[in-house]
Amino acid sequence: MDASYTPKDRNLIDRYLREKLVPLLRIAFWLMVLILLMPSGREQQNNVYSIASATMRDLGRFCERNPATCQHGEAALHSFVDKAKVGGETVFNFIKKRVSARYTDYQSDAAAEWHSSSAVNRETGLPSDRSWIRKSRHTLTNQDLQPQWMAPLSGADA
Repeated sequence: MDASYTPKDRNLIDRYLREKLVPLLRIAFWLMVLILLMPSGREQQNNVYSIASATMRDLGRFCERNPATCQHGEAALHSFVDKAKVGGETVFNFIKKRVSARYTDYQSDAAAEWHSSSAVNRETGLPSDRSWIRKSRHTLTNQDLQPQWMAPLSGADA
């Protein structure tokens, strides 16, 4: 048996490694890191919780210790929110114009077809020759008319 690989075999192996094995290795790596960071005993768990709660208390008092930094952060956050609002409004208006333009085109085409089809009855607003009714009838194909599913026949009917 020859152990040499052809270029095609090497490409298949490389593709397999890229698509299947590398993601599994990444998942295994991050699971290992997570397991290593988890506390193993009750005492370690208590230490982790006390350190985490002390960190949160410290972060809660950050603005008391650094008011200038918090003011700059607040100003940056307000600027970001304002930019996001303007960007959102711009995108909304762009989409609204595109959709309304298409809808207006559709309405004007439908109205032109409606008025050009025949004379319109002034009382009802409908074409007097009722051609609009005929256009909407008999539009189903034979495949559309076939039932999608039928219940199985019961014992006496079978």
